[in-house]
Amino acid sequence: MTKSRLALLAASSGLAMALMASPAAVNWSTLQLAANVAHATDAAADGSAGAAVGGAASQAGGGADATAGSGGTGDASTNAGANASSGSGMHGNGKGDGAGGLAVVRGGSGNQNDATGAVNVTVSAKSKATATATVGTSGSAAAEANSATDAAALVGDDGAPAVSANTSNSVNATATGDGSSASGTAAGSGEANASGDAGSAATKASGSVAAAAAGSPADSTNTSGTPTATATANASATVSARVNVPVGRIGQAVVSHPETVTANANASSAATATGSGATATATAEAVATVDVHIDPPAPRDQQGSNTSTSAANNGSDGAEEVFVPGTTSAEAGSGSDASASLW
Repeated sequence: MTKSRLALLAASSGLAMALMASPAAVNWSTLQLAANVAHATDAAADGSAGAAVGGAASQAGGGADATAGSGGTGDASTNAGANASSGSGMHGNGKGDGAGGLAVVRGGSGNQNDATGAVNVTVSAKSKATATATVGTSGSAAAEANSATDAAALVGDDGAPAVSANTSNSVNATATGDGSSASGTAAGSGEANASGDAGSAATKASGSVAAAAAGSPADSTNTSGTPTATATANASATVSARVNVPVGRIGQAVVSHPETVTANANASSAATATGSGATATATAEAVATVDVHIDPPAPRDQQGSNTSTSAANNGSDGAEEVFVPGTTSAEAGSGSDASASLW
């Protein structure tokens, strides 16, 4: 936008000087160029959002810029959203895992090493997309880039941890008419690492794609109408972890409750510019992470020592009510739109 204003001032000075000159001294070719530049302007939009709670965090951002061509217009918009949450039920009865965040009792064989209760989980996802389109004296140019990445981890009490990661990326670019071009890139990477009493697991996924197109005077496509350049970029990242969180011990057994931690981010940007020489650009980026590291409860950190000791000594399953924190979450969003006209 600042560059456009500087160009506007410079062109306006040239235009004024040309008009003040004698008719014989006027260079009408330069005068026409100055008139076109004097009306040129940009439409730019930017936005970002971030959210964090507990071990979850997300960040999204994007930008769009539309530089109108001769006699054209420009429109740009971007939107970003991010949220993070950590949630579980409110109470457990100490007998099993299920809806409502019921507590799980593990171990209790007399060997404290049977169930240490330590949990370590890191999950991350990143996506980025960029698109650029420039139209020549006729025809059209369009670029669209999309990137979506997700990763997840599960650490339960009935087997080794499970992890997954995926990314999907695509780019479409088309251009018609002399001097028109379009290009885009999309890339994503996801990773999940998890470890618990039953073992550990890790996985990674990454991918990228790029595409470009160029028009020519010999295009068979009908290039009549207003020259138009369009650019669109979309990015999303989603991560989650379901973990049995240790909250204490009953005798030698570890008491835990299931908790789900999630984070996701998304960004979308678009720009459209018309007129000969118009340019449109769009970018979008999203990042989401989950990071959970929990030490095992102390060997003698019993939940309600009198009840626990009695239950352990009489051979029962050691069940007792355990308080579990409720759901916490955070989210944020932003967006902006801008438009401009040459005339």
